[in-house]
Amino acid sequence: MTDTSNVPNGKRISELDPNTILNDADILPISSPADDAYTTGRGSISNLRKQLNFENAFNSAPEGLAATVNGQIFHVWTSADKVRVNEFFNYNGAAAPVYRADGVTQVQYPSAAAVDIVAASVANIVPLNEQVTYIDQSKFEPDGEYELFGSVQQMQIDNENNIVEIARNGYKKVLIPTEFKELSVDKLTANGEAVDLSSLPDAETSENINILSGASKFIESSGEFELNNNPSVLIDAERNKLFDITEWLKKKSLWDEAYAASQTIPTVETNPLAPFTIIDSAGKSQIRVYNTDDNTETSLTSGDSNESNPRIDGTHRVVWVSDRADNAPGGLFYAEKSILTPYPYIARSKLVGWGHSMMENARMMNRLVELTGLYAYNFGRSSARSVAIAARQGGDPAYYVPTSGVIPADIQDVPLTAKAGQWAQGPCFLYNPAESNSIACTYAGVAGTFTWNGAAPIFTRTAAGNAVTVSEMTPIKVIPKTTQPVPNGAPAGTVYYDNDQCINIFWLGRNNINYTDEIINNTINMIKHLKNVGKRVVILPDFPGASDTAGSAGASNVNKLNAAYKRKFPQEYCQINGIDMLQNFINHYNPDYVDDVTDVGNGVTPRSLRYDYLHPSQAKSSSMAPAYALYVGAEVNAEFVYQFMKNKGWVQ
Repeated sequence: MTDTSNVPNGKRISELDPNTILNDADILPISSPADDAYTTGRGSISNLRKQLNFENAFNSAPEGLAATVNGQIFHVWTSADKVRVNEFFNYNGAAAPVYRADGVTQVQYPSAAAVDIVAASVANIVPLNEQVTYIDQSKFEPDGEYELFGSVQQMQIDNENNIVEIARNGYKKVLIPTEFKELSVDKLTANGEAVDLSSLPDAETSENINILSGASKFIESSGEFELNNNPSVLIDAERNKLFDITEWLKKKSLWDEAYAASQTIPTVETNPLAPFTIIDSAGKSQIRVYNTDDNTETSLTSGDSNESNPRIDGTHRVVWVSDRADNAPGGLFYAEKSILTPYPYIARSKLVGWGHSMMENARMMNRLVELTGLYAYNFGRSSARSVAIAARQGGDPAYYVPTSGVIPADIQDVPLTAKAGQWAQGPCFLYNPAESNSIACTYAGVAGTFTWNGAAPIFTRTAAGNAVTVSEMTPIKVIPKTTQPVPNGAPAGTVYYDNDQCINIFWLGRNNINYTDEIINNTINMIKHLKNVGKRVVILPDFPGASDTAGSAGASNVNKLNAAYKRKFPQEYCQINGIDMLQNFINHYNPDYVDDVTDVGNGVTPRSLRYDYLHPSQAKSSSMAPAYALYVGAEVNAEFVYQFMKNKGWVQ
């Protein structure tokens, strides 16, 4: 049934007069296929227009089905550019293609976009159509005559029938490039505009203009550009800069300075020492040296060994080879021209330990002797600060002057005044600064004892003698005496002055851990104090105590010091492949012991490797947890130090 109640005049659109004007709201009957017949619905002119323009087309058939009901037609775009649509109708919820009369070809329509594309392409050929007259192909005769382009009085063609020039309407037009040997004109027009011949430059001026044009780039007056503020620049034909006066002026002062330096050639320093050998009365070869600076001759060696093969080394040393019993690596010795005292060129193959209680605790040094087979000296001192250790070693001695200005002739306590800016405790500076202690020394050439009595420094001479006036700050020279016996090494109480010529192991900072700069400066001076050209030094990281958990001030101090060691002494700091001795110690925790796991998680050393809150265990039985100790703490450290030295090639 068709409802035509809103159709103008009650008629179908096909029944309307062609001149009838319809409104967008007018309702028209619209038929659509459903099942095997057609049903008729109603739609406005506006909706009809949208359908015809495919404004309601869908991107896919499922979208179309979702938006329609049974029997309704919908369209689906064939591509993303939305140029054409395929027609479908909703047949009981399935997308049924609508076919043309042949029953094979699906109905497809172009969209408004397709029409626009065609219109745009047609627009391109409209100007051509206006300029060209076309004839029917069937009427074209190859030998026929056709109007070319207006009235032509004369035409010249080449042998391939290409037009060379034509004459029409009183003008000659040349269609190929033309050269004139000489050309005279009374009037010249370019692009319809007359050219003033009197304004043209002569030949010389034209050449200058061409040169300027080839070397310059011109822009419009309204353009923006960066000004070249250089007063003079010279370029080549390819515009490469050859000379820039501004750059030359900048560098001129340096050239002047270089020239001035060339007029005064500095004297090249040469080594004034001329070493040679002599045979002594015992038939041994000894080294002597002649100094050409002051024309002096000095004997460098004497004794039971043969010293040979002397040579100069750099500008201030002589070097030779010795076969002495207490020898150096390669038997190589040297002497500096300033003091001419023989020292091993490379550190002796002996171990010397300086440090606090972790060094004095004997097991680490004892185990190192077992591993290396080297003789060792233990100078560790429990509770000592780095200041005291450096003063005892000699790298950072403490300076004093007697308060009275004199060391009396008899044995008595002599009050001392410390050097300004220096800790008064000097070599006796312990963790507890008020703790009294003393040490054997020499002071101003007098043997005696230096004592910190808990409040002030004192010197006491060992034996009566002559009074000595001391008017300026003078260092306390500590007698280097071992503190712990080392099996197969030096007994306790051994005095060994050549400790500064050996492999030195430093463990310095635990007792003043919050003074990083002080510890680093002490370390620097201790290394400088070593006598070898080829120094062999091992710097050990300091350990946190049980309360120095991660994030605490104590942990921060430990980390800061060890980081400073690593940064300042990358070759001496005891680490292997980025793992230092502290981390290696932590890595030896017992994973099956919960307290060890807790300690490691807190950033402190595992208690199974300690005998108290801080110190590495000296035996498994001394561990805080003997039943869970997999290793001896001190031995873990010794084995790591041994591997560090072995990697350096210092030990076997």
